[in-house]
Amino acid sequence: MEVVLQVGEDLLRERLGKFFQRDLVLAMALSYVELSREAMAETPPAIVHSCELLERALKLLEVRKKQHKTCDETL
Repeated sequence: MEVVLQVGEDLLRERLGKFFQRDLVLAMALSYVELSREAMAETPPAIVHSCELLERALKLLEVRKKQHKTCDETL
């Protein structure tokens, strides 16, 4: 999961096609969700860490959605 996030961050800095970027962001968000699930499976569960990971996934999706909306409006 960490590899997906590292490679994803590097690729997002490049100029990518809209659909490729969308798929990349979704893969990264799902990686955060999986890491969150793993944190909850720990004994005892790492609830705060799990919530932080879910928040990162949400923020990633929100930021990318705003960027795509702005790009669509300029076209």
